[in-house]
Amino acid sequence: MKPSEQRWPAQQAPDDFADRVVEAGLRAARASLAELVLPAERAASGWFGFLRRPTVAWTFASALVAALVVLYFGKIKPEAEHRTRRAMDQVFAAQHEALRQAREADDLRVRVAQLETELAANRGGEDRVRAELKSKLAEAQALVQQDKQRAQHMSGRPSARPATSRPACNCQPGDALCSCL
Repeated sequence: MKPSEQRWPAQQAPDDFADRVVEAGLRAARASLAELVLPAERAASGWFGFLRRPTVAWTFASALVAALVVLYFGKIKPEAEHRTRRAMDQVFAAQHEALRQAREADDLRVRVAQLETELAANRGGEDRVRAELKSKLAEAQALVQQDKQRAQHMSGRPSARPATSRPACNCQPGDALCSCL
């Protein structure tokens, strides 16, 4: 040992000093723990205490899940399938109605063509009859168009071309500065 590391006997603590310090700390800790009042464990009361047991809680949860599955497959799913079938029936009925009205419109066109040929042969009062027949034809075409749109709307298909509110394009074809093409 170097002389600078040597200590004089008066500078060294007695050997039992560390043991006394540790023992005093342990006694103080035991005394503070003895004074500490721990809350008493409460006994579980009633059904709530019974449900706190893990086995009972898991059984209750699995029974609840099983009841929900039975409810879904027993009531909710058949009702949804019934609503889907009913909606499909309505779509098919609307499509059949549109086809029926389209056939009626075709029959009216044929009849108009026949009457126009008769009028051409007769040439008497043809303007009045022609105007009347054309108005009936226009009404029939409007009904057919409405039914087609209703059938497309009910079947979920978008219409052939959406209506736009922009004006017609008046640019020359091939114009590089035209913004509407």
